Amino acid sequence: MRTTKRAWWLGAALGSLAVGAYVVGCTADGGGPSDPPPADSQDATLADSPSIPVPDATPLADSGAKPDSATADAGDAGADANDAAVDAGPKPPQPGDPCPVVNGIVTRSCGACGTQQALCELGDAGKGVTGEFGFCDGEVPGGCLPGSIDNVACGLCGTLKRVCQNNCTWAVGACTEPPMACKPDSVRYVTAGCALPDTFRTQVCNATCGWSAPVGACEPPMNANTLTIGANVGDVVSAEYTLDAAQTFQRLSGNCPAASLLSAPDYPYFYVELYNPTAKAATVTVYNTIAAGGTELDTIMWSYGRALAPQDDTEKKACQVGTKTDCTLALCGGTITSRLASLLNVIVPAGRKILVYVSTSSTKTSSLSIGPVGFNVKTEALAP
Repeated sequence: MRTTKRAWWLGAALGSLAVGAYVVGCTADGGGPSDPPPADSQDATLADSPSIPVPDATPLADSGAKPDSATADAGDAGADANDAAVDAGPKPPQPGDPCPVVNGIVTRSCGACGTQQALCELGDAGKGVTGEFGFCDGEVPGGCLPGSIDNVACGLCGTLKRVCQNNCTWAVGACTEPPMACKPDSVRYVTAGCALPDTFRTQVCNATCGWSAPVGACEPPMNANTLTIGANVGDVVSAEYTLDAAQTFQRLSGNCPAASLLSAPDYPYFYVELYNPTAKAATVTVYNTIAAGGTELDTIMWSYGRALAPQDDTEKKACQVGTKTDCTLALCGGTITSRLASLLNVIVPAGRKILVYVSTSSTKTSSLSIGPVGFNVKTEALAP
């Protein structure tokens, strides 16, 4: 019987410790009562149930009451408000606010990372009072107000977002343009809907940087210089064209089809549309000669596989044959064979048209770049 009483008091003591651990755990979580229940209530509970086994402290702590959700939300909101107050910082001084040292300077931020100064004046009560602030000095040139956000037009009807940083300068994002954007009022020629080869329709880029529907009928390009090649092997057709200082652009350099463009757009040029009237693909040689009454000019040549002149730099560099500057004396008849140019193995498809460009190796200021030049096409072979 003595042993039973001792076990009962041991159970009561451990039970009290377990209940005490539960109360502290809830308080630490910010949700339970801060004071433990009266000792009398604990003893009464245990006295009424002496046979209840001693509970394990660990699961009892895990199953403790959780904080009320409304209380937790209110606490989070309060923390957010405190954070906002910390982020905002102290309110900047205003005229009439107290200041510590009479005749001292009171400074506050202004504008785009600038500062303003006011004098701490002697007030009626013998204490310092902030006077009127002067102009905003030391702003970042072209700066912005930290935290401000702006959307700016860019590129081809695109926009970019910029955010003002703490140093009052803009952090600028990437420019986002509409898909397949084009330059307003620009023109391109397309073969879509055209049944006949070497015919095109016109598209114009609208004010919102998108291509309008093609207009007009399918028509061949209106090239100023046209030449029909000989229909028989060995035929040579010739013409003369003028390299004029009033018509210049960036000439090609290197070898087709991976040529490059020289930066200066000062090279006189002309181009000639070649037409193959036969039902067989023709291989031709194109070469320059000295024009009647002219001089030996310094020329360069290259060709494209269609009759439409290249519309942009990418198309200009996508030549087919060339660039070629040297021509043999027997073919071109020049006195200095490194000046006049020729192109070998140029293909003109059956019943189709291509373009050949003739430019000068020197800019328009050179005497070797201006004047008439002979343009010749020899039919070398016709496909079986």
